Amino acid sequence: MVPDNFQTSPVIIVHMKLLFVCWRNVSRSQVAAAYYNHLTNGHNADSAGTDVEVNGETLAQRRQRVGGTMSIDLAKREGWDITQSKQTQLTPEMLDGYDLIISMAAPSVTPVWLSQHPNYVYWNVPDPGAGSLEAMAMAFETIKRDIQQLQRT
Repeated sequence: MVPDNFQTSPVIIVHMKLLFVCWRNVSRSQVAAAYYNHLTNGHNADSAGTDVEVNGETLAQRRQRVGGTMSIDLAKREGWDITQSKQTQLTPEMLDGYDLIISMAAPSVTPVWLSQHPNYVYWNVPDPGAGSLEAMAMAFETIKRDIQQLQRT
């Protein structure tokens, strides 16, 4: 008999190689990759942005340069350290290395070559931008739900 308070962690059975994409590669895609890697206990997810400000800059460096970067605080709250995660500019050459490319970048900032790739999927996750930690948390809840749906497909 299973106790009433028994909880299981979601486990993604198939370890796909995923690329999470957002606009600046600061918030949504960084948190999505960290969460997926946490769930799978691996390193099968990467992140990139369609319009990265400083390619190769860590999130900690970005925070020092412009402030904000609420994704760091959200990840810390979840028990992960993403301060050394680097912003990566998305290029067409990157795409074929992934089983699934999940974009949260608005269609207006999505290159045609990305949206036409056969492994492309769009998730409608509002950009928390330079908003509050709560705005980032709301975006994360949507991301978490969508990633957990991957285990059911």
